[in-house]
Amino acid sequence: MVEIHGNWPFQVAIPDDDETYIEATSFCSRKHLSLRVLGASVMHEGTRWVVFCFTYHRDAETLRNAFMGRWVHTHLWRPENYRETK
Repeated sequence: MVEIHGNWPFQVAIPDDDETYIEATSFCSRKHLSLRVLGASVMHEGTRWVVFCFTYHRDAETLRNAFMGRWVHTHLWRPENYRETK
């Protein structure tokens, strides 16, 4: 987990179903986003969410906006922690 948090600190969760998962990973590939799928899902408010991890804040924000995702580990995406060296 240290590698995930260090290299892909910007984490977004989207509702977990097969269709959305495939659509989201294809979306990230087409946009050349810095995606690393964690392979984990979490339950929140009665909904299962799949976690996507990104090296860059702007990439995570792109997925979050496109799929109505939610931030995971929000303390890691404060402006002073942005990694925008892509």
